[in-house]
Amino acid sequence: MKQWYTIIISAVILCSAGVPLHSHAQCSCPNGDPIDSVVQTANRSGILPFNTPLVFAKFDPAVGLLSCVRLSGSVTTILNMDLVNRDSTSRIIYEMNYTRVTNFTGPGISVGSSENRVYGPYDLGQAAYDPDTAVAIGPDTIFRSRFLAQTTSNVVPYIGTDNITLNYYNNGSYLMTQGNDNFRLIAAARSQVLSRLVYYWCPNIVLSNSIERFSVLRNENTINLQWYTSNDGDARTYRVEYSSDGKNFHAINEQVAKGTAANYYNYSFQPGTSGSEHFFRIRQVDSKGKSKYSVVKALSFKENAVMNTIVFPNPAMQNLTINFASPQTGHLDIQLVNTAGQVLEQHVMQSAKATTLKLSLTKRQKQGVYWLRVRNRQTGEQTVTRLSLQ
Repeated sequence: MKQWYTIIISAVILCSAGVPLHSHAQCSCPNGDPIDSVVQTANRSGILPFNTPLVFAKFDPAVGLLSCVRLSGSVTTILNMDLVNRDSTSRIIYEMNYTRVTNFTGPGISVGSSENRVYGPYDLGQAAYDPDTAVAIGPDTIFRSRFLAQTTSNVVPYIGTDNITLNYYNNGSYLMTQGNDNFRLIAAARSQVLSRLVYYWCPNIVLSNSIERFSVLRNENTINLQWYTSNDGDARTYRVEYSSDGKNFHAINEQVAKGTAANYYNYSFQPGTSGSEHFFRIRQVDSKGKSKYSVVKALSFKENAVMNTIVFPNPAMQNLTINFASPQTGHLDIQLVNTAGQVLEQHVMQSAKATTLKLSLTKRQKQGVYWLRVRNRQTGEQTVTRLSLQ
């Protein structure tokens, strides 16, 4: 006999299932300081692919120090199946073992659950002769607000100003334990997934309002730092602090303040290991030993990691240099946009592990403020940078 097997999935919107508002994440701040949190949600319902991307914004290191990340989710899945005997020679008794799997995965996170059901035995009539050749199975709630959660201290992949994509996986499988191969199975799995990503972070110490234009640029295997101070005031020294995880910083350089006037400061750093993430901040220490900090800047040697564009000169005329925080590979769409949102110029450039691109604007635009939008077609990541033209 010929084997018949069909799986059909249809959509439905389910009623809401609650997600607990409080987590038990074991996160802490240095010196017993109170910890803060940022909450994001990504909800999906109806027909869900076996792999469903969950996109969240990364944690901006300028906000504070990320201590840990917690992903939690509530899953409700309702299953309906129609089982049909296609055997025209006799009645057949069918029985099956059905397994449903659901899980969340991401950097430092892998948490899931499964459920088993036995359906049958069903005595189904002879095809084309008996009226009772089919049976409807369900609706059966496989997962009812099944809660999954995990916390990770692997925070580096979650730090930046772009997005991070986690994955929700769900799938069902069956094993016929009685019957034969001449059947048809139509399955409809309807799900609702309420997911929640929480960043637990520690506030930065007071930010300095005199440290401006702090940039971190890569030149081959060297990282160049530059910052500008509008007024050194009571500053005594500027310390460059480095971190490989975005949390634990240590000083790698110290420069004496040049005075009360506006000044530029430069520092070059060559990391011992390439391919990892690098985080920098400037610590300003005054004559009384009190400290203030710049925002944190991230840079990566990994291909297509953090894009974070810096455009210079800025203000510019027609010729620009675009610097990326990590090597970019793929086709880059570059658009010059005015403040009304109109695209004035479009350029497509091919990049192969480039951290710097040269761009010449086709037309001389009027003096004013514009936006330069850069998008990597391969990764989908894009950045928008304010640009002044003169």
